[in-house]
Amino acid sequence: MTLFDWVRRLLSKTDRPRAFRQARPISNEALTEDDLPGDDADWNRWSGIPSFAASFNGFDYWGSVEKCFEMGTIHPTRDLRELTLTQLRTCLFCLYRVLDHAGGNLGPDDLPRAQALLAEIRDRVRRRMVD
Repeated sequence: MTLFDWVRRLLSKTDRPRAFRQARPISNEALTEDDLPGDDADWNRWSGIPSFAASFNGFDYWGSVEKCFEMGTIHPTRDLRELTLTQLRTCLFCLYRVLDHAGGNLGPDDLPRAQALLAEIRDRVRRRMVD
């Protein structure tokens, strides 16, 4: 999966890679805390939320765009602790893809939602609850 145009536009010249940047796929089993962006991560740097969100390809995992978004679009009031690591990563991946299609125009809940997903993912990784 390649770096999306909206992220490319947001990156400063100092954050731009010399070589073409691609997401590094990371399986749930191989995921470590070092792979996760920090608590203050945002969408504006590839090394923040975008690269991690793209490290899981929900389309490949679920077999179709439709199934991926069915699994990854959850009601905002749903308790994230009820979800598996794969479901959490699917939600983050779907949010990433929605933002790509929206040209990177963030809604007021997009960053807090992503940070909440990352906090739950971090908890699962710490406890080695990798589905």
